[in-house]
Amino acid sequence: MNTQIAALILFLSVLGYALLGPGFANISSFVAKQGNDTLTIGRKDAPIAIVHFVDYLNAGSHRINQNLTQLRAQHLEAKVIVRPLPNKQNPASMRLAKLVLAHQKTGYSLAIHDALMRQPIELLNVQSLDTVLNRIDPENTLPAVNLEADYLYVDLFWNRSLAHMAGIERAPGMILGPEIIDHDAYSVFNLSQMVGNL
Repeated sequence: MNTQIAALILFLSVLGYALLGPGFANISSFVAKQGNDTLTIGRKDAPIAIVHFVDYLNAGSHRINQNLTQLRAQHLEAKVIVRPLPNKQNPASMRLAKLVLAHQKTGYSLAIHDALMRQPIELLNVQSLDTVLNRIDPENTLPAVNLEADYLYVDLFWNRSLAHMAGIERAPGMILGPEIIDHDAYSVFNLSQMVGNL
């Protein structure tokens, strides 16, 4: 089932990309409209959508997250849509992304995202998932989830397809208005100017 769904998504993504072409001016708009309500920071109806492709073991993703937190304090008209984009070659990166996505159904995904972004990357990379969970949930209140469920692979595949359509091959990546950003070099001031110009 997982393979069939993934193949269908891939076919539709490739077909859409072929029809729109790589020079399609509104690819950033298309990706931003693929909402993710359970992993949206800010008002769901906010007029400005910023898509953040994140790898929880990537320092640039952590820097972008800090900048976006400060940016949202200045611009309440902006929302951040978080899309986990783990390093496929790193099992720890994949586990953390699946943990966040699996908790979309329990309502804890955004809280887990925030907790992971506050953890030191070097610890997240080497500690077992149980140890990471004990650090972010010491009272053990999170419901159990299946990190091998088929839908998680479909979600990850969809995120990777959206990133690829935008020309982002790995985290960190961000879409802000018409801008597709594949680095973490912009300051809060730069990002604020970009939001102000939308």
